Amino acid sequence: MARNAQQPQAPPPKPLATLASDIAARIVEKRPGFPTWFERLPSDLQAALAGVRDQWHGGSLRVQQRALALAIAAEVADRGYPEPGVQAVIAWLRKKR
Repeated sequence: MARNAQQPQAPPPKPLATLASDIAARIVEKRPGFPTWFERLPSDLQAALAGVRDQWHGGSLRVQQRALALAIAAEVADRGYPEPGVQAVIAWLRKKR
């Protein structure tokens, strides 16, 4: 056995300057066929919830984020729709229109 056999060389590392664009190119924002909890709701309920989110962002609805997310999840479930996870509601609340 030859111990001095050439091992395959790893490719040179990519420059860090392209890191952000390389990561962005790999991101798929939405997977087709998998709508979010909010997208599964009827348009009138979506509009009403968007109004609540706008009030919260505007400061007229002064409650903690988690408390509002829990209330929204419970209200959606009470209206007969699948109850969304609290973290999903929090992520939706953080989005601006």
